[in-house]
Amino acid sequence: MSGSPDDSDDEFFDCTEPFRESLPFYAVAVPRSSPGAGFFANITQAKSRLRSVKGSRLKAFDSIQDASDFSACPVLEGTEYSLTIPEGEIVKFPSIRQADLLRLRKYIETNDILAIEKCITDNPMYLLTGYDTPTILQLVFHFNAIHIAAKSGHADVIKLILSYLESSEFWARIYPNADEHTANERRVRVLDLYLNSPETGSLSSPLHLASKFGHVECVRVLASHPVTLLDLRDASGATALDAACTRLLVSESLSLEQKSLRRQIITRALDERVGISAIVFTLF
Repeated sequence: MSGSPDDSDDEFFDCTEPFRESLPFYAVAVPRSSPGAGFFANITQAKSRLRSVKGSRLKAFDSIQDASDFSACPVLEGTEYSLTIPEGEIVKFPSIRQADLLRLRKYIETNDILAIEKCITDNPMYLLTGYDTPTILQLVFHFNAIHIAAKSGHADVIKLILSYLESSEFWARIYPNADEHTANERRVRVLDLYLNSPETGSLSSPLHLASKFGHVECVRVLASHPVTLLDLRDASGATALDAACTRLLVSESLSLEQKSLRRQIITRALDERVGISAIVFTLF
């Protein structure tokens, strides 16, 4: 798998039916700071990737979706999180078919808020995997729902998804017997993975994507969230601030002056968050 998710929407991989279910898939998860996560049908290739990335993990799965879910979850260095559901916590909702995940992705790309709400209301597992990690809606580059909304420029979708993930009612539906401490740890971890996980093409976080494509309101929403990390770097070493408006779509027909103004607005939005963080750090 090669290329960059910034280059073309044609690189989205649409798997609408079960794919080679009789064969195992080998998933490699890597630390957040390292490129190379992915899944393979060939154990030799998987082992080669495992050896090439320090701190990576390898696991075999019977389905391509489970393999994708595992490889999309960064190996968290220095902090151990349990990926298994504790005994007694059985998720009552069924897993989502790949065809339905593709449908949700289309709803996000077209800013269909009502359809997105219906999906998540019917089954909250549209947003989560069995490992308590973000559901992957674009397999090749491991885009989660917020990656897609940020790239598409739909700030209202980002707000909606965050409102679910931050809601105690949302988590209580999935894990009704979880104590408050466990529920909060799970919530914070999943928010971090949604907001800060890089996709596997250019290692862009959702904030990178919103900034690159000049989506001002998306940048504001993401940058203002306390869990969002502003200093993450993509494959080229750029922060979201460095990358502002570098992929601004030609179809928007903006003048150089308008593009410059949009970059200034994005810079201001990012600087405001940095300033607030500095003040809080000074106070405490």
